[in-house]
Amino acid sequence: MKSLYRYCYQVLISKHLTFANTWRLEIAAIQTKPADLGFKPLIFP
Repeated sequence: MKSLYRYCYQVLISKHLTFANTWRLEIAAIQTKPADLGFKPLIFP
């Protein structure tokens, strides 16, 4: 599961390099605790 999350976020970052620098902290938080932000049910319903 964790590897899939990281892959998805890496793809998002690669497609949005401009936003990657701005949302670096948020992205790191999502990678650390994806379930807390509610991404788990969205990606894996």
